[in-house]
Amino acid sequence: MVKLHCGVYGEGRVFSVKIELSDDVEALQEAIAARYKVVSNRVEVYPATLMLYLVRKKEGENDKWLKDDKNVKSFLVGGIDEKYEEMRPSWKLDKGELFGPDFKPGEQEIQVLVELPKAAAGVVSGSQDMKELIELSVSKVLNERERSSRFTRYRI
Repeated sequence: MVKLHCGVYGEGRVFSVKIELSDDVEALQEAIAARYKVVSNRVEVYPATLMLYLVRKKEGENDKWLKDDKNVKSFLVGGIDEKYEEMRPSWKLDKGELFGPDFKPGEQEIQVLVELPKAAAGVVSGSQDMKELIELSVSKVLNERERSSRFTRYRI
């Protein structure tokens, strides 16, 4: 079992999932969807709607992964980088083109980029706006109730 770090496009959120290298990408989608529901504290996404990208660059014989550093959030919030390879659901994770059978994750590295379906991405990115709308609505109702109770006290 390995621990893979995933970065979510559009949010800047990074989290990890544990998975067997002998599993396929579809199992990784399922693990990410289950974990994302926990870390986002509200958003449920269907595994098949997640687009996953391998964040590896080959440099000679070595693999270079995306660093989880102070710049990663701005990278993730930006647009989707087309240079990374989409991971197909039927592919095995231990396939040489993905992680290979002897993969060992390094420290402070992200291995998988996650693209949420448009509806979930909108819900997550708009959650602060939604919170503000709810707070304004509650405030308005409380103010109206306060005014109404003042008028009813003085009626004869």
